[in-house]
Amino acid sequence: MGVVYACIDRVTNARVAVKRVERAGRPLAQGDTFWFHQEARALAALEHPAIVHARDFGVLSDGSPFLVMD
Repeated sequence: MGVVYACIDRVTNARVAVKRVERAGRPLAQGDTFWFHQEARALAALEHPAIVHARDFGVLSDGSPFLVMD
């Protein structure tokens, strides 16, 4: 369903993971973005030392949704 990149937050200089929905040459269905954002909202609401923290989420200029995590 997607790909995860190891990145650096330009503001805090912290290492982060960016998860992005990618459909290998196929356009995203409207439901893909909806469910991805539901996942991001659910993750952002959780607080536990064994669960990764969600920092941000949104949509890139190409229309693909993303999620930034610690």
